[in-house]
Amino acid sequence: MVQKEVITNVPISELKPILEKHIKNIKGNLIFKNRNSLKWNLIYRKNEIEVVTILKKIDDEVLIKLSSKNIDKKTLGEGVAITEFLNSLSQEIELTEVKDTTKKTKTKKPRVKPTSKTQTNNANFKPYYIVLVVVFLIYFFSRNTNDNSTLTRITNQGFKASYNKESLERFVRYSVDQDYDAMNHLIYNGEVFELPAGQEVYIVKSEFPGKVKIRLKGDTNEIWTFTEAIKE
Repeated sequence: MVQKEVITNVPISELKPILEKHIKNIKGNLIFKNRNSLKWNLIYRKNEIEVVTILKKIDDEVLIKLSSKNIDKKTLGEGVAITEFLNSLSQEIELTEVKDTTKKTKTKKPRVKPTSKTQTNNANFKPYYIVLVVVFLIYFFSRNTNDNSTLTRITNQGFKASYNKESLERFVRYSVDQDYDAMNHLIYNGEVFELPAGQEVYIVKSEFPGKVKIRLKGDTNEIWTFTEAIKE
């Protein structure tokens, strides 16, 4: 499960219709609503993501608490649903993220506790970090965007991706620092996720050094990943 909290100064009475509109904007379906909560779902790559949105008045502001889970008990798409919703919502109203929420959520995850399981996960991460560092140290010439967009490529296994280029760059920066908790924070928050392997993609944009924007065949979303994650 992924949880996130944001604050706005829009009254609840005005906020609920706005939330419903942006659920529709990202092609979500409203399942249930009452005075202070909304329950909706979103289909992400054939996975049903269920999101509960709770509203709570705090002084002159309103706290919006989002809890997202994959019905099939997978992590895929949980963070994406919240991220897409908040990105759409922030275009209309001002939002302030409550930083403490992600910290509390993170401490409940076994992988970020100082246990032997965490150490095992960190050990498994290390070879991947080395690949990331090497990729970002390799200089390459950007290919023509128009030519690349007409060619389909295949995704390799074992690479991360993000809808936001800055999040991907932060992930690499944290990997160089070996700050595994910070990396897990990006993953649990849905900002960085596993790139599906063996998928046909279109190259939208190549960027120096080592980054590429792609679009999965049949999908309208554009994501950032590493040049080494794509093969012809």
